[in-house]
Amino acid sequence: MNINEQTELAVSVGDKYISIQTCEEGYEYSIYSTHFDLLDGGIIDSQEQPMREVLDNIMEELALLPINAEPVDYDVLSEKVEIASESNFASSIVASFRFKTALHFDAIVGMDVKGVEEEIRHVLEDVVRESGYLIPIQDVIVTGKRARGLGMTDEPIDVVVSHFDSRLDEMELDQLFNAPALKLDDLPIHVHPVEAQHLGTHFLCEETNLARVMREAFSYHKNHLKEETAIVVRPSIVQALKDAEIVPENKKLNQIPKREER
Repeated sequence: MNINEQTELAVSVGDKYISIQTCEEGYEYSIYSTHFDLLDGGIIDSQEQPMREVLDNIMEELALLPINAEPVDYDVLSEKVEIASESNFASSIVASFRFKTALHFDAIVGMDVKGVEEEIRHVLEDVVRESGYLIPIQDVIVTGKRARGLGMTDEPIDVVVSHFDSRLDEMELDQLFNAPALKLDDLPIHVHPVEAQHLGTHFLCEETNLARVMREAFSYHKNHLKEETAIVVRPSIVQALKDAEIVPENKKLNQIPKREER
């Protein structure tokens, strides 16, 4: 391909990656860290200039010598950037979920939610070692009604286990983790395995479901409170009306009776 006909290009320069592609205005470029996080980017209005020359100018402005630039596969770089973006998205979703859990979680045998998650993780790692499978556990996260303080004290502890293993399907992993009938302080532990790459989507759905459960619980307690209030208030009002002297509508309360003339 003629260098002037290139539509996309990517290079590795020191501790950064730079990608550039054509767009309507000219060229669009992006600069990434070694972890594929976006550091900078923009659009250069220079349609007449060759792509490689534009890239050299960008590197010169960054004080990176073009001679140190090593070509990398543009598609591979784009894929890694997308994966990193999804991972960051999942991390923010999980962090938000955990923050809310910490506000509502009821302690179990004196342990807060972080302590419960750590304890269950140790138990699950023992299960993995005994199984003979090499399943790298990424995280253990309390979920379900307990995550919002809605569960009864004797209800099971639901946890999501995120992992990087793709050799076993979800049903096999579910069987592996739940077959031993694990418990914490006599409370059953229900494990829900989820691949790390699907964690963000899973917790978006989980957040939606728990929000619905919380709305239903709030509505129930609100209506129940109304019923209790009605039972107490209405008879007292009826009794008050019976005991009180009811003034006819055509008689004004502030009217003073006339004295009889003698």
